[in-house]
Amino acid sequence: MKYLLFIILSVFLLASCITQQKCLQKFPPSSDSIYIEKLKEVPIYIDGDTIRIKVPVNCPDQDVAIYENVKLRQTIRILNGKLSSITEIKPDTIIKTVAEIHQKVKEVIIKQPEKYIPGVFKIAFWLWIGVIIAIAMYFAYKIYRPKIP
Repeated sequence: MKYLLFIILSVFLLASCITQQKCLQKFPPSSDSIYIEKLKEVPIYIDGDTIRIKVPVNCPDQDVAIYENVKLRQTIRILNGKLSSITEIKPDTIIKTVAEIHQKVKEVIIKQPEKYIPGVFKIAFWLWIGVIIAIAMYFAYKIYRPKIP
């Protein structure tokens, strides 16, 4: 009975190795991501427009105001008893700075680990071989022992 228990414990000791699945769970392969941010100028086009306003007034014809700059021209006049305002907005372009983010994935190459057998398993292996040899010698002795007359 003791031999059977010893053999079963030896089998469990030899069979208790670390599997690849458990090793991958404990030490997963990794990859690094690098985010690169670049500033890019995007032009936004604004169309021109014209606004006309006419209001009746009792005044003689005259130019009240004329204003003009790079983006806008406004003229206020009194013509035929009507106050008219004409505003012309010239087409324009606005440059908006936008951040572009690019993701680059840098793969980390993991070397295949060297096969390493812990010392406990080496000792258990040689003990197991010793047990097998002892059992074989026991049965060989029982079968081939000299017969005493």
